[in-house]
Amino acid sequence: MATKTGPRVAIITGCSSGIGLSAAVTLAKDPAKGYIVYATMRNVAKKDNLEKAAGATLNKTLFIIPLDVTKQDSIDNAVKVVFDKHKRIDILVNNAGHGSSGYVELVSEQQMRQLFDTNFFGPVNLMKAVLPIMKKQRSGRIMNVSSVAGITAWPFGEIYAASKYALEGFTESLSIGYRAFGIWVNSIQPGPVRTDFIANMGSANNQPEFLKLAEEKNIDKESREICQKVIQLLVANPNFEKENQTPEEIANVIKESLESKKPHLRNPTSQLRYDYAKKYFVDPYGDEFCETIVPHIIPDSLKK
Repeated sequence: MATKTGPRVAIITGCSSGIGLSAAVTLAKDPAKGYIVYATMRNVAKKDNLEKAAGATLNKTLFIIPLDVTKQDSIDNAVKVVFDKHKRIDILVNNAGHGSSGYVELVSEQQMRQLFDTNFFGPVNLMKAVLPIMKKQRSGRIMNVSSVAGITAWPFGEIYAASKYALEGFTESLSIGYRAFGIWVNSIQPGPVRTDFIANMGSANNQPEFLKLAEEKNIDKESREICQKVIQLLVANPNFEKENQTPEEIANVIKESLESKKPHLRNPTSQLRYDYAKKYFVDPYGDEFCETIVPHIIPDSLKK
């Protein structure tokens, strides 16, 4: 879906791997040549996989430039490079981010701030940089890659969930306020991306680092039992293989949303995610999710 003046110009963050890489390549390889993609990453030394996946689109419809979302000068430089060349920016996909899991007692304030800098303040500052451009154009699309954790917070992922809840709230408010300028702001809500991470957690020899740290720091046994229950619940989930999507599947949802004339505010990336969100949002009191999970993770030592 090109503009009247040519392909739409897109900036995508976090493209060294995963969703960002797949989204950049999916748009750049669009058969209608509807996109010019600036695939960004904090460390361009890690561009090999992206270059290989880009193939013939490299330096034609896909360009790689550095962008560290936690540094304002890096944001400003990247936006300037793109705007100076094309005099427009049509799409921003805020994908860069990282996860966090562990006992909140062991998470320092500095670690919390670092995660929020990447998962929340980085996207916010990028939006602030491109919104004036999009307002003058009277058009634009901003896609914030959130998470299912932005609507349902699992135990031991409190800080990560907080950052995604913040991003969801910011997205919702912005989507209303900027519609008058022809700017659509929405979120995409993937769950786990297909990796060996969860399966490995089920092995006694591959415990998460935070569980090992918990023993070293003498976190109480009951908390560690609960954590093990959460891990077992994930690993034993019969729908996990269905829920565990590939980056390519998620990239296709991003492209579909970008090409919709009236995109949804929130975009679950599968039918299972949709069904899950539908249950969650019809519960005004927020009890259903907690009561579904809690009975499965209470250790026997705490049951009365």
